[in-house]
Amino acid sequence: MLEASHILLEGVPRGIELNEVVEDIRSVEGVLGVHSLNVWGICHNIHALSARVETDGRYVYRQGAILRDINERLAERYHIFYTTLQVECSRCEEGAGVLRGMVHNNEHGFP
Repeated sequence: MLEASHILLEGVPRGIELNEVVEDIRSVEGVLGVHSLNVWGICHNIHALSARVETDGRYVYRQGAILRDINERLAERYHIFYTTLQVECSRCEEGAGVLRGMVHNNEHGFP
């Protein structure tokens, strides 16, 4: 009953340290920072995440690969299979703007 209440209140899943998640995301090549991070449980072993990811302007053409790398790390290390990531390009050339991406990692057969 307590676990169900925690999930319904969208609490951070037990065993997940937000600072550790931030550091794992920041360790992806081209990522400068992570902001507005939220992690919550969908059920006892499947989690979701939303965040704003700041990337270096030199990596603007690798943003798809950066998102893929982030999603792989999150799935493997934290059972985070559903992500919404907003990519912000720091120091991008004028006109590059912000790339917003919604990425669902569905390799594990979840809808």
